Amino acid sequence: ARVDLDPTIEVVAVGSSSNGMDTYLQWDETVLDFFGNNPPEYIAIHRYTGNPNNNTANYLASLRTVDDQIEQTDAVCRFIQGKYRNARKTFISFDEWNVWYKTSGGDANWGLFLRSLKRIITLKTRYMMQGF
Repeated sequence: ARVDLDPTIEVVAVGSSSNGMDTYLQWDETVLDFFGNNPPEYIAIHRYTGNPNNNTANYLASLRTVDDQIEQTDAVCRFIQGKYRNARKTFISFDEWNVWYKTSGGDANWGLFLRSLKRIITLKTRYMMQGF
C-alpha cells in the first residue's frame, strides 16, 4: 500500500528502546512479524546510558552492550527474513541515543531542566559519545 502512494517511502519500525526491557527482542520480533512478507526497510533501536553510581569501569564497559544490542537485533531481522523467505533485509537505524542525564525522574520544571543542561562534559562522557 505504501508503494502505491509513493514508491520512495521507506518505513522505519520502532524496536526496543533498551536491552534491559522485559520484552527486549520479543518486541522487535513481534513488530517485524507484523509486516510479514513486506518487511520495513529499517528497525529503529535506541540506547541510553548513564553513570548514576559513579562507577567509571562499568560506565565505560557498557559500550560493549551496544555492540551486543546491534548484533542481537540483526539476528532477529535475519530470523524474520528467513521465516518469510524474503530477499529483502531489514536494516538497523540507530537513531536515538544519549550518554548522560543531568537530572532524572521527570522533573516538570522544564526551564530549570533546560538551564541545567549547560554543563561541562567530562572526558568519560566524551569517550562514551565516541562509542556511539
